[in-house]
Amino acid sequence: MKKFLSLAFVALLFTACQKDYDNTTTSSSAAGAASASYFPLTAGSTWLHRSQVFGEYTTTVLPGDTIIDNKKFSIVTTLGGARQFYHQQGGNISSYGQSFGGVPVPNFIVLKEGGLGTKWTNTLTSPGAVSTFNSEIKAVGLTRTVLGKQYKDVIQVEIRQTVTAPGFGTFDAGTYVQFYAKGVGAIEGFSQYDFMGLTPYSDTTRLVSYTIK
Repeated sequence: MKKFLSLAFVALLFTACQKDYDNTTTSSSAAGAASASYFPLTAGSTWLHRSQVFGEYTTTVLPGDTIIDNKKFSIVTTLGGARQFYHQQGGNISSYGQSFGGVPVPNFIVLKEGGLGTKWTNTLTSPGAVSTFNSEIKAVGLTRTVLGKQYKDVIQVEIRQTVTAPGFGTFDAGTYVQFYAKGVGAIEGFSQYDFMGLTPYSDTTRLVSYTIK
């Protein structure tokens, strides 16, 4: 899926390699907690993102919802008209429909409720490989400026990916860094990958504007 996942700059399912990024933030003493308030899913909300690779695109939460495996999912359209499905349970946000190697993923945890140091893991199995995504809330209570606009109460989430493949063992595939602002959603993300030297890729995606309903 060609998009910054998560409303995201959601390209959570890429193979990646650590990227250096501008960590221009100011920390506060706020306790902070990753929850639904950092990932709004109200119908009619929109986000305009600017990607270095894909240009500008709009993400929209559609009216209504859908039921998958007896769970209610919000429907989100993003780059190229592709659809994503997001489920909120308490303060946790998970998605349905992301894939790695063409394999659907029914319960990929995007954000988990908790404070600084909260960790969670997603595992994706595809033909010939198993990818493990280890996520952690690395910072809370940040103030971060993106494209000239200042956002407060920002959390930083880091996802480290490893890949296990027959004949190759387990190796680090990279890191994905995402910043979420409370009441806004994903405001900035950085990615870079080089899957065994085959397809090097890097991107930076930033929030240009948004409307929360």
